[in-house]
Amino acid sequence: MLTQTETLTFGTKVQAEAAEVFGAFTNPSVLRNWLCDAAEVDTRKEGRIYLWWDDGYYAAGAIANLVRNESLSFTWQGKGEPSASEVRVSFAYQDGKTAVNVEQSGITSEESARKITQIWEGGLENLQSVVETGIDLRFARRPMFGLNDAGELDREKAAKLGVPVTEGVWLGGLIEGMGAHAAGLQKDDVLVGLGGKDVTNWNSFRAALEQHRAGDKVPVVFYRGPERHTVTMELSRRKITEVPASVKELADKARASYAAVDSELEECFKGVTEAEADHRPTPDDWSAKQIVAHLIAVERDVQTWIAGTIEEADMENVFQSNSKERVTAIVAVYPSIAVLLEELRREEALTVAMIATLPAKTFAHKNFIYQLADWMTNFPDHTREHIGEIKKLVETARN
Repeated sequence: MLTQTETLTFGTKVQAEAAEVFGAFTNPSVLRNWLCDAAEVDTRKEGRIYLWWDDGYYAAGAIANLVRNESLSFTWQGKGEPSASEVRVSFAYQDGKTAVNVEQSGITSEESARKITQIWEGGLENLQSVVETGIDLRFARRPMFGLNDAGELDREKAAKLGVPVTEGVWLGGLIEGMGAHAAGLQKDDVLVGLGGKDVTNWNSFRAALEQHRAGDKVPVVFYRGPERHTVTMELSRRKITEVPASVKELADKARASYAAVDSELEECFKGVTEAEADHRPTPDDWSAKQIVAHLIAVERDVQTWIAGTIEEADMENVFQSNSKERVTAIVAVYPSIAVLLEELRREEALTVAMIATLPAKTFAHKNFIYQLADWMTNFPDHTREHIGEIKKLVETARN
């Protein structure tokens, strides 16, 4: 316990206008992109502010003062803290950069001081990265083990694999070239230790992994049959998508991605009857048509995301495309394979058109553009997974 209250100060410089950096502190969507995992902000005097992190820590308070693009102050009472502290943030623009200074006073415990230091030091570093490059360091530095299939060990699986333990993580499949595969681990190995931490189940595996960054070299303990092994592996880095240099480049990227998977999707429906496309193995399964309806719903969610960002709205959990009721309704309005595929192409064209007309102010938000470019890079894999499901459904309908 501190014998007196403590004041901590933190700072950084961000290559951006003061208005953009100020907005990163007051827009809940942007706050989630660099500081916390959930946020609410009512940007007026005595308006509420609430910040929450996935590790269970949270802080709540009220805005004490706000001078747009210049200063912001609010109270801060974190989880388990006996009293509130005060946060004062100033923004000063000069020579193309905005200097951000954060001062937090009235901290009453060493534990609170450590947590607050962790939050602001890491957060301000990430703020600079998100605003200047679009890259969220929390994601970029998150390590990858390199699995495409895994599960918790149980007695039955332990007996089948011949391992002398009944707790751990079974490695069902490894991604070629990534950390685990490069270190020599194989399918059906059982992981029991990572980075000096015991691995007994999926949660303990994730907790051990989250203690590290991509590129770290860590000891891994595993069983292969009855034999215990220890190897050192390098945790893999995530692929970072390049931020397009212009709206046209981003729109062209989206158009090319759609064209590539649309041809594959249409090919998988060749010779498929309407009855086969309506087939559902169980009432809880989607039909092939409902999968296409899901892809249509995803496009509409992307459009909502783009529109909300242009309007600077709070866009949390914008993707709501997995509802059975929603996809069933779409199929009811577009009941045949042909009209479903036509509607999907129309929605994709609308998404491209929205991207092509993004205002300069929105395109300047590099984190949004990075996320959109990353989606356009990776969504074809999402569609191809569904193409595989469609093929299996058609095969099931024919047997």
